[in-house]
Amino acid sequence: MLKRGRKREAKGLAVVYFIIGLIILCIILAVIWFALAKLDYSDKLSPDTSMRPYVEMTMSPEQAEATPETDGGFVPDEVDLTEATDAPTPEPTEAPTEAPTPAPTPEPTALPADKCAKPMANIPPLPDNASENGAIGITKCYVSQPDDNKLMHITGYGYVNQDTFDGAQARSWLIVTQVSTNQKMAYPLTLTQGVSGLPHSSAVCQNAASSDFEIYMDVSQYPEGIYSLALVIGYIPEGANKPVYAYYPFSGDISFTVLNGSVITPISASDYE
Repeated sequence: MLKRGRKREAKGLAVVYFIIGLIILCIILAVIWFALAKLDYSDKLSPDTSMRPYVEMTMSPEQAEATPETDGGFVPDEVDLTEATDAPTPEPTEAPTEAPTPAPTPEPTALPADKCAKPMANIPPLPDNASENGAIGITKCYVSQPDDNKLMHITGYGYVNQDTFDGAQARSWLIVTQVSTNQKMAYPLTLTQGVSGLPHSSAVCQNAASSDFEIYMDVSQYPEGIYSLALVIGYIPEGANKPVYAYYPFSGDISFTVLNGSVITPISASDYE
């Protein structure tokens, strides 16, 4: 009888212990569920942590085509545009100034050899000294390259600047002197009104433009050297009966140089008016 009572007592204690353990396990599970489901841990997170809910969205075909693809199919998160700045406005630039188109250089042309003046056999009478009241100048000197620089065309003017002189009644000659030997040659000038291209507005004489001259020269037979120029003007003063010859040497700069029958240094154009 005693043994049977002890066995019943042991079974009863086991049942009690089981119930107590089960209650404790339920309490522990309840505490864990409450801690996970009910408590707020957002104040324990780092300030940089962004809490946003996850929402699964299904894109339309149009949205799928507009979404940029990256390596592995990853689509980047939304971009923060709050710090974006406006693009700088480009400053207007001035249109470049077009450089002026230079005028084409005219091609050298040959001179008419049949128009070249012939040296005179006799030189007009030359005064011992230069005359006064002379207005002379060379306005153009063209040396022809196609003619191997042997032909030269000269234009200019020369008149006696006093009221008794009439350019329409005058004659002119060009005196060419080899500087080293003082040998002289004389050429009759062709007087062509206006050929100098100058208005002669300061002239006090009559018909100053009629004293404009031109000449074609062939230097192929010239000995080498430097040649100076002078002008002789023959005219009959108003009220006189016989001609007067005025002599006007050009300045030292008005000269040309010949070598091997060609002009190597042409005349520099001048304007003495």
